[in-house]
Amino acid sequence: GGYGAPAASRHSTKIFLGGLSAEVTDDEVRQYFSAYGPLADSVVMKDRDTGRSRGFGFVQFESPEVAQRVMQDKDQHVLGGKWVECKPAVPEDAMKGGKKGGAVPSGPLAGMSPAAAAAAAAA
Repeated sequence: GGYGAPAASRHSTKIFLGGLSAEVTDDEVRQYFSAYGPLADSVVMKDRDTGRSRGFGFVQFESPEVAQRVMQDKDQHVLGGKWVECKPAVPEDAMKGGKKGGAVPSGPLAGMSPAAAAAAAAA
């Protein structure tokens, strides 16, 4: 097949995991998905203040073929007794529709801390 899927998703190595149970840990995610093939990275996103799971995360594989196999089984992934939604992760630059690092200011104040930039602007 290959109809209807954006070209990026076929070559993507990174997968978004949604609907994670609050008890699922980084280690459990890593163990489960490494059964498909070598992982480059995996993370369960946590709330900065409480340290609790935010219910989603990402896994990144070393090859797009492994990520494709995970997507082929997308109706069967269960972690912590709960079905996990898997989708190809959209690279941030694709969402912004431009170059990488769209949030970084450009110009003479680029790369400065906000305080230094404000001081320089005031000078």
